[in-house]
Amino acid sequence: MLWNGATQQVRRVRGPRPVAHVYLDVSGSMNYVLPHLGAVLREPHRTGAIRLFVFSTVVDEARPGDLASQQLANTGGTNIRCVLDHLAAIPERARPRRVVLITDGYVGAVDAGELELLRVALYVGLDQAVREGNPEMLAEVARHTEVLPGLAG
Repeated sequence: MLWNGATQQVRRVRGPRPVAHVYLDVSGSMNYVLPHLGAVLREPHRTGAIRLFVFSTVVDEARPGDLASQQLANTGGTNIRCVLDHLAAIPERARPRRVVLITDGYVGAVDAGELELLRVALYVGLDQAVREGNPEMLAEVARHTEVLPGLAG
């Protein structure tokens, strides 16, 4: 009744999955594009490919689902300092290596040395309206900057 078979079984091995932290600017100047950006980010957020945070001068984490139906902290202003402080508060082993910042560019200055200390690569998506603003502040410290197409016709 005992049988010694020599078969091979292929199994999926689950390993750690890199997750990007996405910080979405929810200041007043971004109001007109938030419904579009929320819709685009819904699926990767639902599947766990990203963790979605919103920021103004404070940071709040969004739950998967419709952003418009959530009560999220928002002061109406914008300052990148709250995002950097939020990242610094995450223990180094759990801190993301890739951070995506979606904004219109009016966030204040970022020190490249601070990003190096945090060991974070910053990727920036700028709303098309920023061409009238100051995208250089972020372009100097970002690994990649992309100007997003106009979302609100």
